[in-house]
Amino acid sequence: MGGSGYRKNRYFADILSTKKVLTNKLIFKSFLTGAVSGLVVVLYRLSITCAENIRSSIKYGSWFIFWIFMTVGFSLIIWWITKKVPHVNGSGIPQVRAILLRKINYEPLKVLLGKFFGGFLAIINGFSLGREGPSVQIGASVGLIFSNKFAKNDLEKKHMIVAGSSAGLAAAFNAPFAAVIFSIEELQRNISPLTLLTSMIAAITAGYISKVVFGVAPIFDLKLSSVLPLKYYPLILGLGVVIGIFGAFFTKSILWFSEQMGKLKVFSLMIPTIAAWFFLLKIPQVLGGGHELIMDVAHGLFSAKMLIVLLVLKFYFTMISYGSKAPGGIFLPMLAIGALIGSAYYHLINVFWNFNDSYLTNFVVLGMASYFASVVRAPITGIALVTELVGSFNHLLSLSVVSISAYIISSLFKVSSVYDMLFERLPLSKTAQAKRTSVIRVTVTPDSELAGLKIKDCVLPESCLIAFIKRDNNEIIPNGETVIHPGDVLTIILNQNDEIPHFLPPGRGVIESNEVLSFIKNE
Repeated sequence: MGGSGYRKNRYFADILSTKKVLTNKLIFKSFLTGAVSGLVVVLYRLSITCAENIRSSIKYGSWFIFWIFMTVGFSLIIWWITKKVPHVNGSGIPQVRAILLRKINYEPLKVLLGKFFGGFLAIINGFSLGREGPSVQIGASVGLIFSNKFAKNDLEKKHMIVAGSSAGLAAAFNAPFAAVIFSIEELQRNISPLTLLTSMIAAITAGYISKVVFGVAPIFDLKLSSVLPLKYYPLILGLGVVIGIFGAFFTKSILWFSEQMGKLKVFSLMIPTIAAWFFLLKIPQVLGGGHELIMDVAHGLFSAKMLIVLLVLKFYFTMISYGSKAPGGIFLPMLAIGALIGSAYYHLINVFWNFNDSYLTNFVVLGMASYFASVVRAPITGIALVTELVGSFNHLLSLSVVSISAYIISSLFKVSSVYDMLFERLPLSKTAQAKRTSVIRVTVTPDSELAGLKIKDCVLPESCLIAFIKRDNNEIIPNGETVIHPGDVLTIILNQNDEIPHFLPPGRGVIESNEVLSFIKNE
């Protein structure tokens, strides 16, 4: 490394001296982002509840005919919204990732309003879509609005967007802990104390607001009174295998339906709309996100044959609903499909083993967690989410076993996270791609070729700079004579076009928000 890079050391010293002040300010900004995101998402939840009540009150007769005409009009409005504000399509989680990676740009207020009203109309129409993905994007949009006004640099901007996303999911599900894990495991893809702190503050704030409005009871008030004995764990592994196969099929199917229905333009919205007319009269349980369906399945209200019918209809109705590109998520439909598979599996094995009836709820919950893990490829989030949703921590072992087994099986089909695959299909903004710098953080292992070397002896690209070394609880601004020790955490700055140094695992540890250069820019 050349000595020119170390002429910036005076800037890095100023960074460390101002870090505490900036952190305190960011904590307050995260609290504000969480509070406003929570309020907006609570309003969104109330509107979705209102939409579901309106739809469920429709019966056959003159009101049904009126509802048909009304849903056609709403479909045209949804199509107009998605044409005017393209980034409101679908769940919104891939778009949030793209914003964090600076692959797209959008006007956050337009996206917030489009997502809010478009999602409301889609639920009135009966589409099999959830509120959770939109809530994440709504929260991220609030964070983006505030960051555009108050963020001092790109790092603060990124933290506020992630904080808003965490707050959105926390308010949507009354699950702040799972929201933080999701933001790290699926959106941020790396963890730092500041990321964890800001996300927790925003999620807890939004979760508190949500609980004030909707109560402290878990989303799914299921009575998990019995813990599965260890002798049944081989059967849990079997459920993981089944769920893993179905999860891979879900991911591939949703990509295919999205691609094929995208060719139909406005008519793609009419397909789920017309299907919803039939379902409203004959089998209304498949309409909407699936909250009531999950509760009915957990209470054992359906026969094995009816469970199969509901599973097939819910699966394909979710495919055409999401493929229409209407604003709406797949979180809740995924959980409903997982619950149906878990219940059907319980009925199947109950033919050979005479189970206690109380174990049905266990298999429903196991199906929900493992299906989420296999589709989203985020097993930790799945375990935490379902644990918070049902309000019981007595089943962590069985949830972990089934979620990890489903995760492994789905990976055999060479599918990545459904959100990653949808992200790859987003149209990218040329202006957003103009950013040039990245930050890489890497921990030096004992067998690393860097261990024991002086920085001046490291083979790095010409423009590459080791800006910080974190050793134990100390942050060091290095010079050419600084020796790298095993366990050191290096913060490395490099140009986007540089080849990532070969000692870094491919695609790991790259942080698009440039912390150091952002601070320098604000000097």
